[in-house]
Amino acid sequence: MSRKDTIIIAVLVNAGLLIILFASALKPPVHDTCYQPEPLKPIVDVSPKKEAVIQKGDAVDHALEQFAKQRSHIEQPVVIQSPIALEEIKLPQASILENNMEKLAEVAIKKGDMLEKIARQYHTTVNEIMRLNGLQTSHLRIGQVLKIPSNDTAFTTSPALETVYYIVKEGDNPSTIAKKNNIKLENLLKLNEMSEEKARKLRPGDKLRIR
Repeated sequence: MSRKDTIIIAVLVNAGLLIILFASALKPPVHDTCYQPEPLKPIVDVSPKKEAVIQKGDAVDHALEQFAKQRSHIEQPVVIQSPIALEEIKLPQASILENNMEKLAEVAIKKGDMLEKIARQYHTTVNEIMRLNGLQTSHLRIGQVLKIPSNDTAFTTSPALETVYYIVKEGDNPSTIAKKNNIKLENLLKLNEMSEEKARKLRPGDKLRIR
């Protein structure tokens, strides 16, 4: 290689170096960064197990309260606010008959009983007794049962049913005996089944029924 060639090569090399230096001066400086990979998250949690504690106010407790309210609302009985009004049926005739039956007494006719006497004893009238028993006359039979209208006080005055006798005294006659005992002469004769002729034959000591 000649000297001329060596000079030419040296000039070219220097020119190339200058170009490289010029080009490197134009580019921005590049800082070296260290790439650090992110740590990998574990797929399965291996932390120690903890017991689940249900606290008041959580979602489960709230759901249970709602269910209890709905169930209590369903189980409540149905209350009818306005019940159907039923028309009351009154039976006045039945009540009247019942009251009348409660005030009736049955009396068995004994010897000497008369309608006037029974009517006074039970505080009623002869016509009422005849009407209740369908009597056409005042004639009674011994053993006959009569229905008598009476109040409660009539049943308590049982002594009036007792037979009372009067002992004939000197000077007595049927008329005076009837007046002394507040009884009609005809009733006195009926009680003792006596005729007027037989009544005139009364003697002291004879016993007459006056009740």
